[in-house]
Amino acid sequence: MLDLAERHGLKVLCGFTLDWWSLGAPGYASARERVLERVREHRDKPALLGWVLGNEIPAVALEKRGEDSLRNGLLDLYHAVKEIDARHPVTHSNWPITKNLDLHFLDIASFNVYPLWPPEVVAAGFGPYIERTLQPIAGDKPLLITEFGANTLEAGDAGQARWLRESWRGLVRAGAAGGVVFEFADEWWKNYDNPRRAGNWWDRVPDPEDEKRHDLDPEEYYGVMTAERHARPAAAAVKEMFSAGTKEAPIPTAVTAFLIALAVVTWRRGVGRSRRTQLG
Repeated sequence: MLDLAERHGLKVLCGFTLDWWSLGAPGYASARERVLERVREHRDKPALLGWVLGNEIPAVALEKRGEDSLRNGLLDLYHAVKEIDARHPVTHSNWPITKNLDLHFLDIASFNVYPLWPPEVVAAGFGPYIERTLQPIAGDKPLLITEFGANTLEAGDAGQARWLRESWRGLVRAGAAGGVVFEFADEWWKNYDNPRRAGNWWDRVPDPEDEKRHDLDPEEYYGVMTAERHARPAAAAVKEMFSAGTKEAPIPTAVTAFLIALAVVTWRRGVGRSRRTQLG
């Protein structure tokens, strides 16, 4: 993937899936070493932009294990990665649910933020939430929005494109270093539950057969491309967003450092299932 990105002149943030129930505990040693081995293997790749240590700590994990356990586990892993690779920044994709976890040791403050969830973001407004809530948390560190977007079941095709444009303007005005659109294409195997009835998308029940079909699970419909790789209006919106600034929201220079490989995620989906495809 990184070699393909290099051929296209693209930079990639490489993420690690972390087990929040064992991170930092004695039983985590082998998983920790697997992370560090990948860092050793890929640290010299020209397309590498940085490392992302895990995504969205579940609230229940934070409650059961405590802030100190998870913070210390991430801190230990951060220092271990930096000992091997001091040249690339290291971050973690946080989210509003665990925004108060003290992660100031990271090189970049990163958050997944959606304009339609959770209620605290909806109430404040996407851009104002980033500016008034997340920027103070970031402090003097760059603030990167590692996920933002809207699904077409709730917003419709035109609404998805509109929400992406408005969110992009909002995060740029709020002074974020950049943003990553979630996501490149629909993932029809995304979850194992479905709405009880159409229109009430997030009231769901378990369905062990869900991965076999593309149905009415809202988390399967965030792609700017369909699962069959047909472009939605959002694809044109994203191209417009990332190709030029506007008078209302000129693109800061730092944003260019956070453009994730559209061509790369297309290639990845052709050779095997990834848990997530993102472009930004």
